[in-house]
Amino acid sequence: MNEEDGKMWLTTGDVAKQLGVSIPTVSTYILKGYIKPDRVMPSKRKLFKQETVNAFLNKLMYEEGSIEE
Repeated sequence: MNEEDGKMWLTTGDVAKQLGVSIPTVSTYILKGYIKPDRVMPSKRKLFKQETVNAFLNKLMYEEGSIEE
């Protein structure tokens, strides 16, 4: 977790841990548009709000088969 602008942000690695997948899998989800980072740093580092990850998890739970790797 990183703190930017006084807010706690989740890194791609944090998101991977919460989802139980690898970092490359999260990167694939981003590329396919399944989850969108809330902030992209000039270094291209992607940051997420916890709410964004929660919404993605809810989508996975309620839309069976919605994610294809």
